[in-house]
Amino acid sequence: MINQDYKNLLKDITKNASNHPVLSLERPLVDNLFHITGSKGKTTTANYVHQLLPKQTPIFSSPHCFSLKERIRDYNLLSDTDFTQLFTTTDYSFFGNLTHAFINFLQRQTPKNAVIEVGIGGLMDTTFIKNISQQKIGILTSVELEHQDLLGNNLQDILFHKLAIFQNADHVIVPQNLDLLGMDRFYQIQDKIKRVKIDDDWQRSNERLARRAVFEAGIQTYNKVSQQFPGRNIQIDNFFIDCAHTVESVKKSLINLNGKKCKLIFSQTRKTRDWRSVLRQIYQILNIQEAYYLPTSSSLDYRDNLLISETSKEIGNQICQEVDMKMIQNSEIKNIQGDVVVLGSTHLACLVQWLIQGEKALDFFNRM
Repeated sequence: MINQDYKNLLKDITKNASNHPVLSLERPLVDNLFHITGSKGKTTTANYVHQLLPKQTPIFSSPHCFSLKERIRDYNLLSDTDFTQLFTTTDYSFFGNLTHAFINFLQRQTPKNAVIEVGIGGLMDTTFIKNISQQKIGILTSVELEHQDLLGNNLQDILFHKLAIFQNADHVIVPQNLDLLGMDRFYQIQDKIKRVKIDDDWQRSNERLARRAVFEAGIQTYNKVSQQFPGRNIQIDNFFIDCAHTVESVKKSLINLNGKKCKLIFSQTRKTRDWRSVLRQIYQILNIQEAYYLPTSSSLDYRDNLLISETSKEIGNQICQEVDMKMIQNSEIKNIQGDVVVLGSTHLACLVQWLIQGEKALDFFNRM
């Protein structure tokens, strides 16, 4: 049974849209902070770092897959009550409230290490917290055009936002072939850059970034990592599920499925995304027999309910008018026969996984 105070929190946490906190601490709360940003792969990389570190290491990541509680945790999800008690205020923006709650979590746990994933960009992100750690290890996973309304219309502008958070970092881990376009010199961090070899296997490449970061922090680890992260490159029965939602991420996601006969489940969550180019790329790679559009959920915790996102539904109506695609409902998912590929958004990938597995999908977040 979901806790009533937690249900109330789900309503209160979103009431202030634009009040962003600027956080600066009087003293460090952790020895080592791993701060991860990037256009793609930052959630996976943050979770790899988390798995490599000692148990009870706190992690702050986003977006969540099935429950808001995934965003602030250690190696287990907190109880509804313990999670709710972290929120001593809900006067900030949604992400600001979460960041403030994570600071409270660190103060209560007093850990040696912590992992923080940036929300958007870096420079204006609420996770850019001053004086939070003795040592800071930054990871930049990738750079693509994204959130252009907030970060700018070219890669240099986007790098300006992302690299800003590493001005006081001790080490900055980046892919070997990533051109920083002079922004490393602008922020005077060129001597802190450590480059890591990557390849077409993006999961393996993200793990390499994570392992190098932990090594540079001086932490010895023999831990293995799980590459079956919810909603990302995962096979469940006849469903291949991934959160790819750009042309480049679709290419990487479907690299081993070229020409595959299948049915497609697609969805979008933002009107600013170029869904036409994404769909064009999907149809070039896959041999699609039937295509379906599933509106995503706007719920903050799927245990509570599954409310349809009106924005996602509105985009779906437009897509179904232009493309040979049928709008379907949650209850129809399990009736689809044959191989099914699910692409288009993180919200969609996680929704489909939840519809197939239910609360078993939360097992990934409960490891002890």
